[in-house]
Parts: sequence; structure tokens; C-alpha cells
Amino acid sequence: MQQGKTITFASLFSEVSNVEIPIIQRDYAQGRDEAWEIRDQFLHSISQALTAPVDALPLDLDFIYGNLSTEERPTLSVLDGQQRLTTLFLLHWYLANKESKYADFSERFTHLGKSRFTYQTRTAATEFFHALVGAADSGLYFVENAPALRDQITDSNWFYHSWLQDPTVSASLTMLNAIQSCFEHAPGELYARLCSSDDQSVVFQYLNLSSFGLSDDLYIKMNSRGKSLTDFENFKAWLSGQMSQQSGAVAFGEKIDQAWTDMFWTLSKKSSESFDTLFLRFFKRMAFLLECSQSTEPAYLLANQSAAWFNTLRSTREGFSNSEFEVRNTFNSKNIQVLSSVLDFLCSPHATREHRNLLMEFLTGFDLLGACRFYALCAFITSMKSSNDTYFAEHHSQWTRVTDNFLYTVRIDSNPVAVSVIRSLDELAPYADDIYSHMSSVDVRVGFNEQWDEEALKAKLIILDIAWEPALIRAESHPHLKGRVRGLLQGAKTADHDEYDLTRFKLLTEKTYWILNERVLQNSEHLLERALLSLGDYLIWQKGRRYTFCLPSHQSWRERNENWLRVTEKKVFIELLDKLTKKEDMSDKLREIIQQSSPGGWRELVIRDPEAIRYCSERIIDKLDNQVYLLSKTNLRGYFKELHSWVLSKKLSALLRQKDGNTPFTAVTYHPVYGDEWPCIELTVNEGETFFIAHEHGIWFDCQNMDDEGEPLPLPAFFQPLADTLMQEAVSF
Repeated sequence: MQQGKTITFASLFSEVSNVEIPIIQRDYAQGRDEAWEIRDQFLHSISQALTAPVDALPLDLDFIYGNLSTEERPTLSVLDGQQRLTTLFLLHWYLANKESKYADFSERFTHLGKSRFTYQTRTAATEFFHALVGAADSGLYFVENAPALRDQITDSNWFYHSWLQDPTVSASLTMLNAIQSCFEHAPGELYARLCSSDDQSVVFQYLNLSSFGLSDDLYIKMNSRGKSLTDFENFKAWLSGQMSQQSGAVAFGEKIDQAWTDMFWTLSKKSSESFDTLFLRFFKRMAFLLECSQSTEPAYLLANQSAAWFNTLRSTREGFSNSEFEVRNTFNSKNIQVLSSVLDFLCSPHATREHRNLLMEFLTGFDLLGACRFYALCAFITSMKSSNDTYFAEHHSQWTRVTDNFLYTVRIDSNPVAVSVIRSLDELAPYADDIYSHMSSVDVRVGFNEQWDEEALKAKLIILDIAWEPALIRAESHPHLKGRVRGLLQGAKTADHDEYDLTRFKLLTEKTYWILNERVLQNSEHLLERALLSLGDYLIWQKGRRYTFCLPSHQSWRERNENWLRVTEKKVFIELLDKLTKKEDMSDKLREIIQQSSPGGWRELVIRDPEAIRYCSERIIDKLDNQVYLLSKTNLRGYFKELHSWVLSKKLSALLRQKDGNTPFTAVTYHPVYGDEWPCIELTVNEGETFFIAHEHGIWFDCQNMDDEGEPLPLPAFFQPLADTLMQEAVSF
């Protein structure tokens, strides 16, 4: 055979008797589940080639090479091209069956009833390919909407289920399903075109290594050392082809090979991933951002229609779909300009460590907040009107402060929200070079409704007095606030409520840092919670009758908003801050506030006993007026206690120990419950009688012992006076 001859798969079998995948090769990988993008891209490319005009250039699959034996029936032992050849063989088999051309297939690709294309890696693979070519009359269906070929084949009487243990067999079945999906609706006569020696639609270049006298040792070494192009290299080659007719293509190509590559190389040293992995991911995730920004579809509709595509772009799994990029025209000249501007900036002296950290978060994280924050940077870069260093630094700092405040106060946990946020950033971007003036003067909101009024107020304060800016930045930087400081601003209003006192605002901010920190929030005495309850009901409503004492969580917007952030917007929080004088004496001051208070009701019971809060592992109670249930989990489906009966049971137990049994009762046990049962005190009296005493809205009753009419039996005469006395003691220090 001539070296480097352009040839089709069918023509190859006119010149060799058999094609064999040798034992040294790996299993068939193109049909693995995780190779779905490579598989889909390859099949799409073949489909385009087979349906292109007759005079179109063929799809060239590059070199296929191996070792050709000198036997009477020479066998080509494939060194490179295994994946492409296997897929082509399966495609020929499918199209021949679908188009009723199996007689031609059998004549071309079988000999004495066996496949001329075989695997030698495992016996199961060899047997499978021989059985497959003999399955023409075994009841398989190839019409449109037929059952999946994998299911049909594995249900056939000629198929051995033990073959499924072979990776090559399993991958081949997966590939046949993919071929079926790609070609079941395709027009007829594709098999003839695929096999045609005149109209060569899909070709490759053949190289016979044995004609060069290469040894088997070298053959094995080449096979073990051979490296295919990386996903990024394939992407770069494809992108270069797409850009060949665009202006600036040469400059873009130089940067992608030099300056931009150097930057990603530096970044990769701080990551466990290679530079080309990070580089490809940058293009994929930027494609997601640009799609969100530029599509004219409504946010919810775009997110729903493109859900699978968006997930692919945001995934950390590599690979790319050039066909999808082409259909969506993702890398058009406008988007290439955006990408170039962003990459040029990141390689410039303007880029700081914070910018690089933002890029790394964008590349290695998976949350949409990080993606939106990076897009805010991109929006500023592309709207920048001056390259002056001072101008850039000042206005970018202001832009970042405002947009971060917007982004940190939105729950960005779905694609529709991300699309809306990105489009809102686009609407703000034209004013990026003077965002404070815009925010302080415009009446029309451009999104971010929840935070807009607060940011507009801050902008006005900063314009009136630049000293407000560092004070606001200090408050906004608190981990439990992250941009939303309306509670502190409200507390800093002057007596006539017309002005805002900067000095007072800064003092309230510092006191917030005193008490909202891990040391205080993790305090086993729960001093902060109890001090706040001393002054008022600060609890945050969650759902139904559930309220929270607040967890110290603050990483996500949801955690902040459902916990301490909302507490800072209550008057009781400012009232507590006003009572604090020194950071060093804070614990003593909180204890003093607790000891001097007497709010009464359920708050008093919790204030006097921090164990009530400790029992609530998720810091949640079920409350209706003064009736309170302490929840061990998040609702009544977990164990819970009723506050009043639990407090009374502790006092009764203490009294029993103190009196050494000289009481009208002999035993006390408290029963927390779950579901619809009553948490209650099991009280055994001297006569041996047992009562199960529960509490509801100020009334004590026996929740288990009933009379004939279903009413609770009377409690012992001593109980109510004793309960009144002990509960009064419970609220006294």
C-alpha cells in the first residue's frame, strides 16, 4: 500500500484482509459514558460531511497507522486510530442495517461469517464483533423512534450478558445508541456515500510502519508515548479556524500562544490543574456569561431552554462542543473583542492580586455568585473610558464596592437569577466610570430592587461627605452584613430623622464588630442571645410558627439573611449596642443587662436558663404567643420539649433532691417527644399514683389519664400552688 494514501474506511478493506486492534491497545474509550462530548462532536462532524454538497471538501480524520503483516491474508494491526476506526465500523454497520444494505456490508466487512474488523484486547470483545456482524436477521429494529439499540442488542438471544463486563463491548453499545440518536432521522443513501470511492466524504491518511522496518519494541514505545491533543489544543485549533476571516485573528493567535498562556501558566502553579485546563474553562465559562448577557430571550426562558448547555459550560469537566458553539455563534467578533479585552486586562499592570483571585474563583469554583462577580469585573473592563492608572483604580474601586453590595445581597442560586443579575450589571455598566453620581441621581432602578434604595442613599452620603466612604466600607465588610447595613444607617439617624450622624454610624459599626464575632456567637452561656431577649423579642421568623435564635452562619446570602443580618435591622439590636461601653467589659455588661431585666413570659424562662437555647441544636423554636416548644432539630418531627413543663420538671427534681424525698411526690421524669404527642412531666405521688402533666397556654393538665368522657383527670391538689411557687422561682436570680 502507498504511504500517506488518502483512503476511506471501506477502501481500506479492499487493500487489507483484516483490521485488528492489538492486545497492547487500551479498551475502546470513545463510547465511555464520560466521553459524551467527544462522541457527540465526532458524530456531528461525520453527519455534516455526509450531508454536505457533493463537491464539498471531505472530513479528514488525519493519520491512521499501524503494522501490516505479510501473511496470505494481511492483517493491519492498528497503532494509532483505534477510536476513529471502531466508531466508523459501528457507523457502517448501523447505516447498512438502517438502509437495507446489509448484503453489501457483509460482502465488504465479513469473511466466512466473521468480522474483518476485530479486537484482540479480550476474548469477549472479539466474540462480540463476530456476533454483531451476524445479527442482521435477529429482529433488531432500525426505523425511526425504535427502541434503543443497546437494549435491543442486550435482549437478543445471541448476546451473552457476560460480555457487558468487557469495557470495549459496553462502550460499543453506548456508541451505537449515540449513532442511533444522531442518524435515525437522517436522509437515506448515507451508507452508499460513506462507502463511495468517488465521492469521498470521510477519509484518513494511512501509514504502514512495517514498511520502514520498525521493530516491535519501537512499535510498543510509540504506542505508550503517543499523546493526543488536549481538549484545549483541539479547541484552540477549532477557534483559529473560526476566526480566520475575522480582523485581528493574527494578533489574537499570538496572544493566546504567548502572553495569555503565560498568565494561565502562572495561575496553574497555584492550582492542582494544568494551565490548558484552566484556559479552556475560561473560554467555556465566559461563553456562559456572554450567553446570559446577549440573548434576547426572557431570563427564565433562556435558563430553561439552555439548562443542559449552561451546566456543560459551568462544569469543571473538560471537553467542548464545537458544534454547539457554532450553532450559537458564541465566538463571534463582538465576543472575541470582549474576551480579548478581559484577558489583556488580566495580563496588564492594572490587574491586582484581588483580580487574579477573582479569576481563580471563577475558574475553580462552581457557585454562580463567583461567576457574577467576575462578570462585574468584565463589564467594568469593557466599559472603561480611560486607561489612566489613577482614574482606573478610583472608579474601579467604587464600581466593585457597589456591585459587590448588590451581588452579596441577592440569592444567586439558579440560572434564571444569574441571567437577570448579569443583565442588570449590563444596564449599570455604562455608568461604571462614575457610579456614585448615577446611583445618587437616577430614579429608575435597573434591577437589584431589594438593595437599590440603600445603595442610592449611600452614594448621596458619600457625595455630600467623602468621609462616609471608608466608614461604609468598614461596615459593609462585616462578615454577617456583607454590603447590607441599613440597620446601622437607621440607627445613625439624627433626632429629627432628617440627617445621618457619621460619628454615631462609625460607633455603631465598631460595636457590631464587638458582638457579632465567632467568640461571642459561640459563647456557651449565650450571653448575646439572652441580652437581646432581655430587651425584646429579637427572634427571626422562619416559617409557620418557627423562629430562630440565629445560627452563627454567614457564608451565603441565605445564611446571613435568615440569621444575624436581619437582627441588625431590629430596633432592639441598636438598643443593645447603645448599652455597650467598652469592648473589654462586654461579657460583664451583657450579664448585667440579663440580670437587671424582667421581661416576663417565655423570654424570662429562656433568659434565666441558657440550657434552653443549647437544647435547640439548630437554634429553632416553635412558638405561638407564650407557648414555646424547644426543637432538637428543625421541626416537630424531631424530639422537642415544651418550655414551661421542662423548666418546672427541673425545679421539681431539684426540690426532691433538696428535701431528700420529703415531698408529696416521689419521682419526677421529663419526657421529650416527637410528632403529635405531648411532652410532659411524669410525676409519681406518695400514694403510688402517676400523672403525666403537660402545659398549654398557661394551663396544666394530665395528657394521658382521662375520664369516661375523655376529659383529663384532675391533678393532685398540691400541684398548682407548688407549680406557681416553683415557676416564680425559675424567673428569679
